[in-house]
Amino acid sequence: MVGLPTGFRTRTRSENCLPIIHDSAGASPGTTDSQHRRPRPRPSHATLLKCLLGVSLAMLVTYEFGAPGLFVPLQDALDLDFPSQPAEVALLGELPPGGKLPPGKRDEAQMTLGDVMKLYVDTAGDSDRRRLAGDDVSGEDEPEGVGDSVRILVGVTSACCSPRARARRDSVRRTWIKRTRALHPNVDIVFFLSQPENASVAAKALGPIAEELAEHGDIVIVRGPDTYMDLPNKTFRMLRFGHAHPTGYTHILKTDDDCYLRVSHLLKALRAGFHPIRDPASKWYVSEEQLPNSAVPFGVKYLAGWGYVLSRDLFTRIVHKTNLWAADPESAPAWYTLLAWEDVLIGMMLMDVVDLPEDHRGFRAAWRSCPAETVLRHLDVDAPALLDGLYAQEESGLWGARPVQCSSGKFLPGDYSGWKAWRDTLPFVERL
Repeated sequence: MVGLPTGFRTRTRSENCLPIIHDSAGASPGTTDSQHRRPRPRPSHATLLKCLLGVSLAMLVTYEFGAPGLFVPLQDALDLDFPSQPAEVALLGELPPGGKLPPGKRDEAQMTLGDVMKLYVDTAGDSDRRRLAGDDVSGEDEPEGVGDSVRILVGVTSACCSPRARARRDSVRRTWIKRTRALHPNVDIVFFLSQPENASVAAKALGPIAEELAEHGDIVIVRGPDTYMDLPNKTFRMLRFGHAHPTGYTHILKTDDDCYLRVSHLLKALRAGFHPIRDPASKWYVSEEQLPNSAVPFGVKYLAGWGYVLSRDLFTRIVHKTNLWAADPESAPAWYTLLAWEDVLIGMMLMDVVDLPEDHRGFRAAWRSCPAETVLRHLDVDAPALLDGLYAQEESGLWGARPVQCSSGKFLPGDYSGWKAWRDTLPFVERL
């Protein structure tokens, strides 16, 4: 199996169809398990085919669901009614200093965050265990000036079950993800999906998602319905996952599947006000009944949801707050449950410690140009059509030497009004 990112694994079945883990380096077949018992045999292609015949691929695949090291059958992961697992509950137990769970809540966890990390290590493949121990398993040097201390999780939020969403994931896999995995072993890239809204959609998605997992192994499904309005849930669960991961990520970059990321420029960048929209025709409309002015902290600065980077101290703070407010909803501010936009929520949750988020010029919105120092480009309606072209220009070195064309729209770069007017005329998109 190829194309698996370091640290994220699927399980298939071996010679006698018993579970066997394939890690990203392909080291598991023929190696010992975590207790160093006898080596497991490497299955032949014919044997694997016989194991698959007559058995649904979805029944063979288990993979990480909701928490690092928690493997469940795919049909369970896609089921909104699948019972909460102890490892999931444990991620909710990390609270801010001085924060307290209501009586009885602590007993429900059954596992601690340390138990979750141990679970991951116990299920890890050989290369993962060596990497977690600090060994270099890549054979490549880190980019100059970055050092071994930087460890980044790129969490790509993506819709679960449509062919269009699969096409978007495949487009970014063959372009900037391919380049990143070849050049930057200190960066893990994972797609985060939520669960289908109903059993009918889940049944149709089971086969395609199973095939995608078997081919790529770079998906984590988190609990909750896969809808736009539930994007905050997906983002918060992604942050909990990254916070609990024993890799000890120093940064998490959250982005969407309609963006182009240039990690080399991101690593260089690491060295180096909100108001509600009351227009009913807008994609981001919120009525005063939904979010009264009295509950709005006007003017809070935030970073656009298509791409932002959080250092560990900041995403830990968010995890602590969401856990506390989930356990004790009455302690949460009014806006927390009234807003559906995760980027605004992130800004509000950090406003007590971050006065002004840094708008780095390498993060390029869809109406801006794409200069040579571009870190992340939001393609918006031009995704996935322009991904291959941008990838070719980056591979050739052209994008590193000068600005490149990165929009199909008729507007001047930097002209938000012109871009919005062009975008709003497109028949297949929601108005902004």
